[in-house]
Amino acid sequence: MDASMILHGIRRQLGIIRADLARLCGVSRSTVSRIEDCELDPTWGTLTRVLESSGFMIHGEDIVPTGDATAAVAARFVLDRVLDYVLIQESSKEPDPTAPTEPAILAALNGPAELQAWWQRWHRAGWLSDSPTTMGLKHLSHHASVISRGGRAAAPRLVVGDGRRWRDLALRIDEAGFTYAVSDMTAALESPGAGLAEVPRIYVSDPWMVASVLRLEGSPPGRGVPLVTAEWPELEDIVVGDGICFTSVGHALMDGQTGDEEERRKSALTLSRLVTGTLPVG
Repeated sequence: MDASMILHGIRRQLGIIRADLARLCGVSRSTVSRIEDCELDPTWGTLTRVLESSGFMIHGEDIVPTGDATAAVAARFVLDRVLDYVLIQESSKEPDPTAPTEPAILAALNGPAELQAWWQRWHRAGWLSDSPTTMGLKHLSHHASVISRGGRAAAPRLVVGDGRRWRDLALRIDEAGFTYAVSDMTAALESPGAGLAEVPRIYVSDPWMVASVLRLEGSPPGRGVPLVTAEWPELEDIVVGDGICFTSVGHALMDGQTGDEEERRKSALTLSRLVTGTLPVG
């Protein structure tokens, strides 16, 4: 696989133009264009920079996402920060002249180096700033979902019970004294199909311990409730609705975007609905 095919493959999977890839990776647009047009043979350093910044790797004769789950975590924090700002704007009956007109997103983002790296890349690409736009959020959340999908799917999990009874299971987990979070929005309680996923995953520290204590029987994938090992930060910033604990909205949206096709569609539409009218398009 030559360098031209690598860059073409990255852009095709992310759905971005040459200028976007150049900014994301911190190289000039002319460099990307010349490589793709087979006019420039990049140095190993340049090619490595493109691969690392875009979140891809060479796998045999293919170019594939690394599966780095930290991309989704980084996007989750961005979405939560922006959605907090949107909620404040929408709930304010009268504008406060002393209040900031834009959220200090960049200053508020604080985390390990691996998260900082993603934020810096998205900032370079123009998708992340203190003046958020709907298109910027769409691009960075899509990028994060493509890169991290494989890693999220590989998270340790145990499928149990009847998927249609996930609410009852959540309450049983709560009554047993386990800390947990359902990865969906509180709208999922309104009616079947109202959430982002038909059967949302439930994060717990130890799925096997929960299953043992509650005497839960295993189920085939797609029929039961996925109990997924919580690492970080699934159990932080919990939202409670009707006595059930949910993940943060940003986390639920990113889980949706790394799910199946229907979950990705619902998540993208929900994000758009939440910010439309408050944020500029971009």
